[in-house]
Amino acid sequence: MVEHSRGLALNQVEVDWRVTVNGTRTRPSHPPIDERVIARFSTKYRVDESGCWLWSAAIKENGYGTFGIGPAVASFQYYAHRVSYEINIGPIPDGLQIDHLCRVRSCVNPAHLEPVTNAENNQRRTALITHCPRGHEYTDANTYVWRGARFCRECSRLKEQRARDRVGHATLAGASV
Repeated sequence: MVEHSRGLALNQVEVDWRVTVNGTRTRPSHPPIDERVIARFSTKYRVDESGCWLWSAAIKENGYGTFGIGPAVASFQYYAHRVSYEINIGPIPDGLQIDHLCRVRSCVNPAHLEPVTNAENNQRRTALITHCPRGHEYTDANTYVWRGARFCRECSRLKEQRARDRVGHATLAGASV
């Protein structure tokens, strides 16, 4: 047991929750998971017909589920899919992210989760996008890459045309005065 600054006796795991860096609380890289956490976690999802374990507790605006671990007064929120991976598979390797193979952000099925690099995760996400925001298909003929980003040639052509039209109108308007 370690004595807390207020004189409370805490075990080492609870002390780890109060680590500060420049006065800010930080999270341990791997949340302490015990049988109580596992039992509580298993009540927070439901299995759908596709095999996804859909998180039914708190879900952030970005679509990912969150799960609190730690004492009630000092609980940290973790992404539920990361906790599921650690419960069912083991620690997430350093430098890797968890990718949803099913593409469902609220899924916590460990069979649908894979540790990948940030670059791999971004490549997989980008590959799913088949059309630009204006609806033009990304084909070899209609796509170019600049500084690592993919762009639509048709949208670029239309943008350039609008710019030429504005310059032309301004020139015509100035000439008629």
